[in-house]
Amino acid sequence: MDSSTNPLLLVGNGAYTVKTITPGQGISMVRNARYNSGPKLQGDIRSIQFRYIKDGTAAAQALRNKEIDVYSGQPTADSVALLKSIPNAKVISINEGCYEHVDLNVGPTYGTDFSYTGVFAGDSERAKDLRTATLLAWPRQQIVDTLIKPINENAVLMQTFTVLPNDPRAESVMKASGIMSKFGGSQSEREAKALKLVQKYYPSASASTAGFDVTIVHAANNSRRASEAQLAKAALAKAGINLIPTAATNWSSVGIISGDYDAEFFAWCQTSTSAAAGVGTYATEENYQGFSNKKIDSIYKQLQAKAYTSAEVGKLYGQVDKEVVDASISLPIFQFPGVTGVNKDLKGIKPAILSPLLVWNYWEWRY
Repeated sequence: MDSSTNPLLLVGNGAYTVKTITPGQGISMVRNARYNSGPKLQGDIRSIQFRYIKDGTAAAQALRNKEIDVYSGQPTADSVALLKSIPNAKVISINEGCYEHVDLNVGPTYGTDFSYTGVFAGDSERAKDLRTATLLAWPRQQIVDTLIKPINENAVLMQTFTVLPNDPRAESVMKASGIMSKFGGSQSEREAKALKLVQKYYPSASASTAGFDVTIVHAANNSRRASEAQLAKAALAKAGINLIPTAATNWSSVGIISGDYDAEFFAWCQTSTSAAAGVGTYATEENYQGFSNKKIDSIYKQLQAKAYTSAEVGKLYGQVDKEVVDASISLPIFQFPGVTGVNKDLKGIKPAILSPLLVWNYWEWRY
């Protein structure tokens, strides 16, 4: 979109309307003089510029130089330290409603023409055993300790799919799922179990000889996931598995559904407090792994049809988590640590746990 675009094509009643869109660079929005259908704007901000800055260090430097007023991205220990060193900025930290997990593909993504026929495809004993071996060896605690605790010292290893760690139902959901009995134990114990499963199908496999390859994809500009992949590659090698990471520029549009990879890093983010929201991510028509489970689909519809008490929902969540654990298609790793750097002169920035994390209260922004 540019100055030649017909403005009549842009329909909206928000406080700001789109002025220009520059692919790969950003969006420019201007105040809507006719806005009268929502919260009253508390400030006199006439325009908002959304800029895409792929490098966190460059974004922090832009904040230091006052080229931008707010930076919110995927933090690393280095980027957080840099933000905290900026004298004219304040740093806001929260736990976001997103959680990182590793997903293994089992079939084609619902509603696509792609196919997946890799090592994890289907529900055969072999496919499930090799999926289990891969997840057993995944260094989840090391990932949390190495990459997340330097940002949030209170970060914990996630053991649930449908609730976040601070949810009062997390303990009961975890127990109902059986995740600890299947994927618990020390890293070395799990690597040994994984290697035995691999040797069941690849007898010559060892800590120095891979039995089979696993390809995993992540976004090319995601340094945290690149680091996760390297930690996982070293751990899986001890179980006779050769992890082959690929940094893809088309990760979000094609990479995760193409069927070209065996696994992917992914994060589900809460956008509402709906009881069905956490279940839908594993429903047949919602997940990207080609996973289909009748019990999960039934519970998803059940939660959409009527209201339940929190305890009742928790019991249903436990059943969903158990199905996911039993199928060995995914493991949770950590809740996202959210970090926002803000120009101290800009008031009203209050990052939320639900998406959209930053702009939900734009009407409160003011200088």
